[in-house]
Amino acid sequence: ERLFDHFDYTLGYFHINTQVPTTVALSPNFLSGGLGSPLSRPSLSALNTRFAVRGALSSVPASIIEDGLFGSLTYHITDRTELTGGVRWQNYRRHTVYDISFLPAFIAFPLPNPTCSFLGGTFGTSYPGVCDVPVNVAPFHFDNRDQQKPWIYNFELSHKLTDDLMVYGRFGNSFRAGSTSLSVLSQTRNPALEKYMFPGPEKSKSYEVGLKGSLF
Repeated sequence: ERLFDHFDYTLGYFHINTQVPTTVALSPNFLSGGLGSPLSRPSLSALNTRFAVRGALSSVPASIIEDGLFGSLTYHITDRTELTGGVRWQNYRRHTVYDISFLPAFIAFPLPNPTCSFLGGTFGTSYPGVCDVPVNVAPFHFDNRDQQKPWIYNFELSHKLTDDLMVYGRFGNSFRAGSTSLSVLSQTRNPALEKYMFPGPEKSKSYEVGLKGSLF
C-alpha cells in the first residue's frame, strides 16, 4: 500500500565480512650480467637467471568489511508518471599484508681477481674476466589499510506514453573498490610503482535517456 497514496519506499542495511585470497605477480629484476657479460652488448638470448633478484612471497587473505545503509523513494506523480530517487552510504574497510623474502643473487662486474676475492665474489665463473659478486636484498613488507565511505545515488523520471511504451531519463554515480586479487609488486621499493600496487577505487557518473517498450 502506498504512503499518502503517492509514495513507495525501501529502507535497508547490509553487512559483509569476507576473506579474499590474494594473488601477486612477481617479476624478477635482472642485474648486470642478467643479459650476458657486462663486457659485451646485452642480449635476450644470453638471459642468465643467476643475476636475477627473485622474491618468495607470503601473504594473508585480504580482510574486507562492508557496512551500508540504503533507501529509495518513488513518487507517483500521476498514474503514468513517476520520480524515483535512491541513495546508499557505504563504509568499506580493507586490510592486506604482503611479505617478500629474497633469494640469493649475484651481480656481474669486470673486476680483477684480487678485488673480486676481497668482495667475496667468484672470478670467471659465469663470464671470462668478470667477477660474480653476491647481493643481499632486504626483505619487503607491505601493510595496506584502506577505508572508503562513498555516497552512491540514482534518480530516474519516467512517463508511460502508452501501456507498452515508456520514456525515461536517469542519472547517478557508481563506486567500486580497488583490486585485491591482483597487485603488481616490484622486487625493490620503487615509489613510482607503489601507487599501482593497490589501485584506488573506481568512481563514475552516468546519464541516460531512452525509450522502453514491449512488442508482444
